Amino acid sequence: MFIYISRGRHQHVVICTNANVPELLEILLTKSAAEFAEEGSWSKELGFVFGHLHYNFLNALTEKINELSSEFNAERIIAMGYSMGGFGAIQLGCFAPELFDAVVSVAGYGMGTSEPNSGYGAPQPVSGEIFDLFLEREACKLARVPVVLAVHAPSDMCSSFRDVSAIIQKTQETAWDTWERSTAKLVRVPDGMANSDHPGKKRKSNHGYFNCTLLHNGSEKMLWRELRRLVDRAPQRGGDSMDWEPERGWGRSRRWSRMYEDPPNSRSWGWCPT
Repeated sequence: MFIYISRGRHQHVVICTNANVPELLEILLTKSAAEFAEEGSWSKELGFVFGHLHYNFLNALTEKINELSSEFNAERIIAMGYSMGGFGAIQLGCFAPELFDAVVSVAGYGMGTSEPNSGYGAPQPVSGEIFDLFLEREACKLARVPVVLAVHAPSDMCSSFRDVSAIIQKTQETAWDTWERSTAKLVRVPDGMANSDHPGKKRKSNHGYFNCTLLHNGSEKMLWRELRRLVDRAPQRGGDSMDWEPERGWGRSRRWSRMYEDPPNSRSWGWCPT
């Protein structure tokens, strides 16, 4: 059964194996993936700042994913999305990390933003405070997912590379500190490819790299090869992972080195290649 639901410029497509999903339908028909604290937030596209995560929706959706994975005996479960979908993938991974083998966010973001000059005009310092809270309360849970992969263009003017870098950093630091077996990596999209979906546009948002990362021939090198490699190495859900050693992207001994010129927050940090 296919269900199409429109909410303004946003469309939801739900695929179900049967029609007995009243709880999920009720949520989809009455709410969006994030509820907004004030009506004006929707029109200003600042729901990701002033809204809050819809836990009832996430609960219903993850329960359905778990049900279907059991029904079809799924070998792996991966949450993946682009832009707002990337935010959705991160939400799912934070809410139910034990359910997913990998979380992949392409051009995604989190709640709030640390960007001082957000393209959406997100006010500071309140937006940064919301983002910091998201890191401490939600993003840290991604450390329980075996593979967390973010693909992002540093020049992206719609979703913040700085924020996504901080999410990956928080995930790997938490995994290190709690001895979780998780690999978190950030893949940079070259600036020359950041607007490749719309090369003729005069106004470039550098948020148009869907095809080169997911569909075109170059996507194999950009994303799929590395994702397959990491997932193939990761343990099965619920299995014995003692013989699996995650790839440590963030080195403890060099964590505070000033190797990165534009850190995501006031702390000094550095990327240590494996």
